[in-house]
Amino acid sequence: MVIYMYKYLREYIDKDEFQLTLLKHRVNIVNYEELLQISEKEIVLKSRDEKIIITGDKLAISKLLDYEILIIGEISNIEVLYG
Repeated sequence: MVIYMYKYLREYIDKDEFQLTLLKHRVNIVNYEELLQISEKEIVLKSRDEKIIITGDKLAISKLLDYEILIIGEISNIEVLYG
């Protein structure tokens, strides 16, 4: 119970923190700021402190909200550059 409360509290406090969730054939990114580049082979995003480069084949955007994006396709690499 204490662990659950800690997790819930942390998510509430850090709700603006960059989050990346990798699932089978898709990646969900929360709190990105800008979509820099998009093609079937590469998608590049920028967040406050990170640049995210997703490479693969048949990449597409399945969901696009103000600060959340769901990318689908055959993802081969995800690179997060800090700074």
